[in-house]
Amino acid sequence: MEAAQTKDMTSTGNVESFEDEDASTHLFSVTNPQKIGSVVKYTVTGQDNDGRFEVVRRYNEFHTLHATLNERWPGCFVPCIPEKQMLGDKDEGFIEERRSLLNRFMLECSKFPWILESQEMKIFARQPGEVTETLEKLPKQLPGQILEKFRACFNIDETMDNAEVARYKEKINVFYSFLCKAILSMSKDRIMMENASKQYSKSFAHYASVYT
Repeated sequence: MEAAQTKDMTSTGNVESFEDEDASTHLFSVTNPQKIGSVVKYTVTGQDNDGRFEVVRRYNEFHTLHATLNERWPGCFVPCIPEKQMLGDKDEGFIEERRSLLNRFMLECSKFPWILESQEMKIFARQPGEVTETLEKLPKQLPGQILEKFRACFNIDETMDNAEVARYKEKINVFYSFLCKAILSMSKDRIMMENASKQYSKSFAHYASVYT
């Protein structure tokens, strides 16, 4: 199987060595993109506590899974998926790039038991046929239900003393301060890049008019 996967991943000349990270992630893959009618579907394989699974999913189903996980696990980290693209999404190069990023999404999800064994992922991994409607129709959770789910999944210690709580708050505040500075720095960089791009366009247009 590894040889087949290597052939699939290198068919466009891009070796995705980052996908082979540890023994737990090699069981998960998104491969074999196939154009079926007007959509592209991918073969998704993996393993959870119920055993191995293999299903065929389109991008919209990944997108719905991602949105549903974010909604039903508030405050928890959910790996990213590639953004939607309206034009050029049937181009072979784009399809391979999307496959690679969806593969990364599944590999990252496999590292978090609360995602892998969640109701949402079970639907995605095991329900026959399209899963978008099923995921979208999952009942809304009450705050108490979310709290009980978190207690069961994360072994939350609700007996922390005030000093320990204060230490965690301080770490959060330090990280928040870092993020604020990073966002400000990236915003400045973005403005600089936009200005440089505009200047480049003006220079290009000028030289194009001179030499044509």
